Amino acid sequence: MRSNLKPRKVTVPVDYTIDEERRLAVLRLTGVVRGEDGWAARERMTRDSRYRPHFDEIVDALGATEFAVTGDAIRGAATNPLLTNDVRRAFVAGSDEGYGIFRMFQSASPNAGTRVFRDLESAKRWLAGEASAED
Repeated sequence: MRSNLKPRKVTVPVDYTIDEERRLAVLRLTGVVRGEDGWAARERMTRDSRYRPHFDEIVDALGATEFAVTGDAIRGAATNPLLTNDVRRAFVAGSDEGYGIFRMFQSASPNAGTRVFRDLESAKRWLAGEASAED
């Protein structure tokens, strides 16, 4: 008996790319994002042979539709040793919810190199030293 059902494409809510030439890691958040999704992607990324802990980072949440995280989880992540290193980290929010979550992270983080943006180009310009750190 044949099924008319087509296989569903399973999307990963958090994935990453590494640009060795630019010394840049990009985490992309899509759909409903849970804290554990972010940690799982970060662990995969840090095990990638191309990754270096001194690379700048962009967290691109333009495709995120919802964040299923608590304030305690955000503050805990902001002070986690994996995220308190001195790299520059640009968060790009596609919604007011994401912007608020990333600002909460920024205010709790001891890393002075953390900034929140509304668009990807501004974040890239800041990381390249072509723009001010203000959104």
